[in-house]
Amino acid sequence: MHHIARTMHLAQPPDRVWTIVGDFAGIHRWSPGTPEPLVRPAERGGVTTVERVFGVGTPDELVEQLVSRDDDARTLSYSMPTPPFAITDHLATVRVDADDEGSLVTWSVRFEGTDEVAAQLETTLGDGVFQPGLDAIGPALGA
Repeated sequence: MHHIARTMHLAQPPDRVWTIVGDFAGIHRWSPGTPEPLVRPAERGGVTTVERVFGVGTPDELVEQLVSRDDDARTLSYSMPTPPFAITDHLATVRVDADDEGSLVTWSVRFEGTDEVAAQLETTLGDGVFQPGLDAIGPALGA
């Protein structure tokens, strides 16, 4: 199992940060370059949930399915049923915790894959998606 994570400290109360990052359908409001997704109902293990779809109807269509959202713990987890990478068991989580500076936001993913693919995703996801997204939360909040 591989794990990639990025964190950001924000001088904002955790509940305020959660209002933006805890909105599964609203990722485009804070993550740079992320288009507004189509949000639709989905089935996951016999349970009705939702999924967000980027690039609907294109060869680059990407589906992310909500796995869990806990407002008390301020965590949101999602999976990619058919990731565009050679990985399996994808599970990403965005978490907002209180810290001395206000909030600590962590965006992480775990997955099965080769060490080579994990090294590529460290750059592609960690540096190319997670960190820019985390860097943009403060400005999205007007902070």
